Amino acid sequence: MDAFISLALFIAIWLGLYVVLRSFRTERWGLTAKPFYLIYRTAALNRFMERIAQRRRFAWLVAWNVSAALAVGQILFIFYSLVKNAYLFFQRPEEAAQVTLIVPGLTVSLESLPYVLISLAVVVVTHEFAHGIASLAEKVPLKSAGIFLAVVLPGGFVEIDEERLEKAGLPTKLRIFSAGSSANIAVGMLVLLSIANFTLTISPFYSPDSSGVLITGLVEEGAAENVGIKKWDMILSLNATPVKGVDELREYMAKVKPNSTLKVTTGRGDFIVTTQTSPQNPGRALIGIVPFNYYPPRVRSLPNELPYQLYLTENWMHMILVSVALLNMLPIGPLDGGKFADTVLKITKTKRSKEIGAAITGVCIMILGLNIVLSFLRFGLGRF
Repeated sequence: MDAFISLALFIAIWLGLYVVLRSFRTERWGLTAKPFYLIYRTAALNRFMERIAQRRRFAWLVAWNVSAALAVGQILFIFYSLVKNAYLFFQRPEEAAQVTLIVPGLTVSLESLPYVLISLAVVVVTHEFAHGIASLAEKVPLKSAGIFLAVVLPGGFVEIDEERLEKAGLPTKLRIFSAGSSANIAVGMLVLLSIANFTLTISPFYSPDSSGVLITGLVEEGAAENVGIKKWDMILSLNATPVKGVDELREYMAKVKPNSTLKVTTGRGDFIVTTQTSPQNPGRALIGIVPFNYYPPRVRSLPNELPYQLYLTENWMHMILVSVALLNMLPIGPLDGGKFADTVLKITKTKRSKEIGAAITGVCIMILGLNIVLSFLRFGLGRF
């Protein structure tokens, strides 16, 4: 019932916003309103990207030349990966990876949804603006640029002058078509670097040295939940032994037997916990928590859970940036990979290039669909 009320309220707010904006005729200010969709076009964004593209035009051209070369590797890699994964489903299913679509409420839990939306917004903005800068660096103008909000997903867009693009040289097209996915890969690698140096990332606001364990989740009816320990509590010690991080927690718990009594000291006080038995390992004791290192904030007003939220966001962002970049380079008609492959066929002057391109698209759709279907049969919806 709560979910139904929330959904009804969400729909009512969107419809109310749509009616208000339509009544004010906001199209004259560049704001177009449709049910569950807002789009704002602005010339200022065009001028901003124009300055960026022309300020270091030679460097951009070099970068987009590199991206065009890397695009070939991306196409081969994602095609090979999907074919191999489909093969594993039949031969060694325990080694196959799950391939699924991002569908809020079905494959993505509501708890993970904020991280997914932030990641998708970064993907869209990075991707579209890279296309725009590549196009402007190649002297192909933009018709428009702006930002949008689709249901709950924010993002940006650029609209390239298709007539000018069609008249452009084939190498120019390759650079423009490959720019978006290459930019996503580059940003994904930067995020991965941030994850690898996570304590350095948070060091301006949080101490890089953990001084406890932050409880980010509780097992339902678990030992910790049963005695009143709550999510976001901090474990400082077990039986008066200081626990300064997840590693020390695991080392201590490795010596504890199931059904043992522990005095768990938290930031809210002491709790007496009777450990439970792990379903996977009868000799292992559990207290029923999902732990994360606790990093003390340098400023008291900062929330204790922010480093964990940042860590989750970065992990989702890296996964989605790289996954979307690679899937977008599949040689399927509407995707950048399809446009890139069609341009390569024209450069090589391949006979019956349209038929070959259609055949390649059909094969790629079949392999991608096979991976999704087999993933569903083996893993189910597999909500994250």
